[in-house]
Amino acid sequence: MKHIITVGAGQTGVRVVTKLRESGFDGRITLFERNPHVPHQRSVTSAKCLDKDSDGANPGAVSDEFFADRKIDLRLSECVDSVDPLAKTIGAGSQKLNYDELVLATGARPLPLPIQSSNELEGIYTVKELSDIESFSARFVLGNHVTIVGGGLLGLEIAAIAAQRGLRVTLVEQAKRVAHNVVTAEISSYLRDLHVRHHVEIMEELSISQVIGKNRIIGTTLSNGITMSVNFMIVCLGSSPRTELAEIAGAKVDGGISIDPFGRTSVTDVWAAGDCTSFQYGGKRIRVERATLATDHAECVAENIAGGKRKIREIPEIVSTQYDACIQVLGNSESHDKVLRNEVGANTFSSWHYGNGKLLAVQAVNAEAEIHRARTLIET
Repeated sequence: MKHIITVGAGQTGVRVVTKLRESGFDGRITLFERNPHVPHQRSVTSAKCLDKDSDGANPGAVSDEFFADRKIDLRLSECVDSVDPLAKTIGAGSQKLNYDELVLATGARPLPLPIQSSNELEGIYTVKELSDIESFSARFVLGNHVTIVGGGLLGLEIAAIAAQRGLRVTLVEQAKRVAHNVVTAEISSYLRDLHVRHHVEIMEELSISQVIGKNRIIGTTLSNGITMSVNFMIVCLGSSPRTELAEIAGAKVDGGISIDPFGRTSVTDVWAAGDCTSFQYGGKRIRVERATLATDHAECVAENIAGGKRKIREIPEIVSTQYDACIQVLGNSESHDKVLRNEVGANTFSSWHYGNGKLLAVQAVNAEAEIHRARTLIET
């Protein structure tokens, strides 16, 4: 009987094993997860985080019965620490298991605040995705002061949630503008103004130089010398892919575990999907951390293991909701040489990025129809 082993039971890993069964695979499936529970599935929305009646339970939890019904052997609190691609075995502690196909869905780890003492203080939370804030949602109390470190889309999304819950919010971004590596200067400026209107204090071109507190954080000092008291801090500085197992297996790593258009790594019968991977797009390798792409990777890999020939969705796509604004990014505008702007209203506009006469990307605010129209044009 053919045996598929998947490492990582986050959204990607769970979707891989589920899709395998949906695709008709009737062999043995084993799913390893180093944590004692299945991690959050990325179903958490801004609306859910704003729900004051939320009890903080894992809103995306998958029950044991879910796996049992599909005859998936779920191994919680078991860390896969070795891969032998020649013998086609994995090691998890003292046990070894043979596999026919191995899927690495190991995800990514959030980057911590680069201050050693911060790791020892209670009240500092390092997050990678919106669902992480469920674990400390009790801190979102009217009047509390939160400092958010990192002004990317995740940091901005959390700032919006905190502001709407009545917290005092200070967001610190080291770059010259928020979301600088994702959106245009125009949309960045729009987002900044949007947050300021909701009383979020945006502090750009600054960083955290010191955290203050003995057992828990009570304050912080910025790189310009300003010191302020805080109730807690949320660190949103991005993440690094978990590539250790791929490296042990001898798979190529380039900004993430390198996969081909079908989800295969450079090692025979070893696949990878989700946040831990990088893929070719627009002449370079990129890594994208968004639920839609992770799900597509997972389904692609599962279908191909089951005998299909499906390619992963190559066009990177990002959607971010902040207050009543929806920001969408489709494609990669890095090599553009021309930009056309389409404005429907003050709060509805888009920018179309072209390179060598071809549409490369569209960035839009409250213009879903524009993104839908652009998708076909970018794919052609």
